[in-house]
This record gives sequence, C-alpha cells and structure tokens, in this order.
Amino acid sequence: LEVALHIWAHHKNKSLKNASVYFRSPFHAISSEYCAICQNQTCMDRVGKMQQIRMHKFLRQCNYMKRIVT
Repeated sequence: LEVALHIWAHHKNKSLKNASVYFRSPFHAISSEYCAICQNQTCMDRVGKMQQIRMHKFLRQCNYMKRIVT
C-alpha cells in the first residue's frame, strides 16, 4: 500500500502547476530510501549545493583579484 501511495504522489506532483504544493506518502522518509526517483532528486540537490559553494568560492576569488589589481 505504501509503495502505491508513494508512486501516486510522484505522478500527482508531476502534474501539479503550483511548485509550492506537493503530495507526500505517509511514510515518505522510509520509502524514499528505496525509491530511485527520490534518490536521484537527493543526489541532484547535493550536487547543486556543491556547485553553488564552488561558484561562490570562485566569485570571492575573482573579487579579491579585482581589488588587488584596481
């Protein structure tokens, strides 16, 4: 039953127009450990955070070099 609810939530969330509203299955924390879609989303979020950190580090370095040169 939980698997069916989890899959239904994925299908329902895909068809929603409002990004701030989404459905979750009752035991989402448990079932998301075994769901490929949820694991993929988690990994993409981690990579996005790492890229943001790297970008800000690069921009700080560029600003530092700009201040030294000017």
